[in-house]
Amino acid sequence: MSEYNRTPLPPGIRPSVEYIYRDEHGAMHSKVSRYDLGNGEKTFRQWHWEEHDRAEPGWEIGKGDKPRIPYNLDRIVAARQSEDLYICEGEKDADTLSALGFLATTNPGGAENWDPDLNKWFKKRHRIFIQEDNDAAGRMFSRDVALNVSPHAIAVRIVPYPDVKEKGDVTDWFAEGHTKEEFIARCEAAPVFKPPIVIPGLINARDLFGKEFEPVKYIVPGLITEGLTLFAGAPKIGKSWLWLQVGLAVAGGGVTFVNKECQQGDVLYLALEDNQRRLNSRMKKLWDMASQPVPDRLHLATDWPRQDMGGVDRIRDWLTNNPNARLVIVDVLARFKPTTRDKTQGPYDADYAAMNALQSLALEKGVGIVVIHHTRKSLGAGGDYFDEVSGTLALSGGADSTIVLKREAGGVRLMGRGRDLEDFDYAVKLDGLTCQWSILGDTDEVRLSRERTQVLVALKKAEAPLSNKELALACGRKPGGLDKLLFTMAEDGLVVRVERGKYALPDWRPEPKPL
Repeated sequence: MSEYNRTPLPPGIRPSVEYIYRDEHGAMHSKVSRYDLGNGEKTFRQWHWEEHDRAEPGWEIGKGDKPRIPYNLDRIVAARQSEDLYICEGEKDADTLSALGFLATTNPGGAENWDPDLNKWFKKRHRIFIQEDNDAAGRMFSRDVALNVSPHAIAVRIVPYPDVKEKGDVTDWFAEGHTKEEFIARCEAAPVFKPPIVIPGLINARDLFGKEFEPVKYIVPGLITEGLTLFAGAPKIGKSWLWLQVGLAVAGGGVTFVNKECQQGDVLYLALEDNQRRLNSRMKKLWDMASQPVPDRLHLATDWPRQDMGGVDRIRDWLTNNPNARLVIVDVLARFKPTTRDKTQGPYDADYAAMNALQSLALEKGVGIVVIHHTRKSLGAGGDYFDEVSGTLALSGGADSTIVLKREAGGVRLMGRGRDLEDFDYAVKLDGLTCQWSILGDTDEVRLSRERTQVLVALKKAEAPLSNKELALACGRKPGGLDKLLFTMAEDGLVVRVERGKYALPDWRPEPKPL
């Protein structure tokens, strides 16, 4: 049953029954009309009693602006608080119990429409027995009512009727021949309802699934999200240049890495290994003053309290003073985290505590916080680059994202992974003149492109077919290291195989033999 639904009524149909709601003084308040449509179908209409806006008092369709009241309210108010009260899912069941001499009520609107405003009428009621219909809606209704009235009543019991037909109720149960005495015994046997203990922060899957959240906010599209990012790279690789470049781009609402357009916001850059002279020099290289002024939304500091000396609280104060902040950069972690750890903490716990304070602040304020750190010695071939982050695994574990800047024989890689970040692996380059970092493309594609170019240049210079070994030597590779590459290049039509396993450019033709 829906709340007085809007199912169209056939012409001339009249209500099969009407239920009158009276206020605490016994005056007309509202009524519910039931209409039987045939084949077991029914619909309901709600009316309210109107006296002030019409010449003569009477019924008007709809709920009106009156507060909802329970059915038989005048009887509830007149009864002693010690008298047992029976709450049903509908007026029909309440009338069934009233006819047997019980104090019974219900709410207007059916199973899904208990209004918390009704609870006030059940304060200090000694015992309440909720009559549960035999279906999912009935079970949900009885639990909802019990949760609402149990803080006000001394004892609440839910009385089920699993022995009646599906969707059956207490009226059906009495129709099967059960007696008043059996009813009382069933109610007395029902256990006292105990409200569940409320555990803060707990949510069930259905409620969580029904929530709508804003999309993840990117500080730098595809690279930096809100939350805590751990950024690691070898000393002198250009980490500070990179993050000063990003800070300027975010503060100015500009583009970084050639094609990453940043949404403008305030930026705090803690350059804890630098001084103002060095920052001044770097900004003059990174920023083109001829195009636009240096953004005043980039705030810099070369001295800042460590985490255990109020450093996190000072960042929070800055974020409070700058409500449009988007990014905080801590350069570097070693100058920010405590110099000594609590004697009760191991290295892992100390690293996790250092990250957790910043991660909680980032999520609380909805900003990105980037912590710059160092990598240790390379793990060699086959190792996970993210394991090269110096310190314990708690540093990466405590961050929402981890990014590693890594120099290899073929160039520099920028690799990232995170909870709300799609994995990326880019080939990047630091321009020696402008000191700007740029993304060249996916590392594998750039590397493959470079290797293919090396092979094509070697064949063009040779002006003759070359073997795998000869090509590997010309490209600075180990003998036999080009088998797979040459196979794919031949399939793509970039090279051709000639006699004795040699390769040549597609337009190569052997010189004609002399006659």
